[in-house]
Amino acid sequence: MFGFLGTVLVVAQMIMLAIGQPAEIALTFGLFAAVCWMLYAIQQRDRWILYTNTFIFGVATYGLFF
Repeated sequence: MFGFLGTVLVVAQMIMLAIGQPAEIALTFGLFAAVCWMLYAIQQRDRWILYTNTFIFGVATYGLFF
């Protein structure tokens, strides 16, 4: 379930960027998508997905605050 929700949020993020919505909104969607994918990775015990999305979470957080 978390993988599906994460995918939907990533697609929504790309749509927002494509139609010219503010980057902060798109980054927020990316942040929530990364959290969903991190939960999915924990459920599946997949370290690489967890590492990748932890990095994405950090980038999105940095982008929102700085």
